[in-house]
Amino acid sequence: MEAIKKMADVFGGLGVTKAQLEARIQRRLESIQPAQVVQLKKIFASLRDGMSGVADWFPVIASQEEQDATTRTSDQGKAESQATRTTA
Repeated sequence: MEAIKKMADVFGGLGVTKAQLEARIQRRLESIQPAQVVQLKKIFASLRDGMSGVADWFPVIASQEEQDATTRTSDQGKAESQATRTTA
């Protein structure tokens, strides 16, 4: 368990969040498989050496605040679109 926390901290230093790690391995960090640890170590080496960037390996995950703002904007657009159709 300590090794998993250390790995998350090391990736955190590169700007990778726990949510991004979990999205990459498609499971919670606590249930990571040995092969996935090896895969993440290879990814870390590539990032550390400058051979790739975080966006090459990990999805961009918006914060909850950003997701809420996007939902509000989307809902407003739908309401405006509906209003336009009913008045036309």
